[in-house]
Amino acid sequence: GEAVWCPIRQTMANQNQFHGPTLVLAGRAETRSGRPGYGRPLLSGQTTGGEGTLVNFVHLSARRAHGLALPIDCETSMKALIDHLRKNALRTDGPFVLRSGATSDWYLDARQTTYSGEGARLVGQAILDVLDESVVAVGGMTMGADPVAMAVAIMGTTGHRSLRAFSIRKEAKDHGAGGLLVGPVAAGDAVAVVEDTITTGSAMLEAIDVLIASGVEVVQAITVVDRSGGVAGGRIGQRGIPFVALLRPADLGVE
Repeated sequence: GEAVWCPIRQTMANQNQFHGPTLVLAGRAETRSGRPGYGRPLLSGQTTGGEGTLVNFVHLSARRAHGLALPIDCETSMKALIDHLRKNALRTDGPFVLRSGATSDWYLDARQTTYSGEGARLVGQAILDVLDESVVAVGGMTMGADPVAMAVAIMGTTGHRSLRAFSIRKEAKDHGAGGLLVGPVAAGDAVAVVEDTITTGSAMLEAIDVLIASGVEVVQAITVVDRSGGVAGGRIGQRGIPFVALLRPADLGVE
């Protein structure tokens, strides 16, 4: 059967195999093999295989440039998310110093969206739309990932999907339960690492390292906005983990 998915951007682990964005309208009934429980239909035109070989997607701005429409529900929710980010989180009164040390004339304070009720609902639904079916828990480095993870878990209940949220401390505590992992996640769980905005990918990679060291299976990495120019996705892709970015700067009207 045919299935239409929201547009997502993924980065191939082997950059030499990448030939630019692929415009995709619908998905065929193909499934990704080689990973137990990973049966999400693939978009027509995508390729898989190898050590987490990933695929590029057609982002929102490219779809608009080619006059391609999104599914109604997806288009409405993504437009609402973009509007919320632009009205509440986007600042253009720079310069700002980024995590990478670089300066920029714009900054996205995504927590102005992820920590608001309506913004959290939009973020949670957008990530659910691309979340791998094998995932049982979502989380990442505190504190950028915290509201995102909770939003996804809560929105999952509206679609009768039971998901757990977790957080990763920057430093282990030596009292109470201790450790770096906080929340209901355990060795053997299939999880997605999430983030609100990525500049270098370092925080997400740090989260991935903690999870793998704890015996947790990381099957997906998702960010709301990727401002790394593809660098973060490439770094994560080299680890064999599918990387998904919902939006890029162009979708917010900045470069």
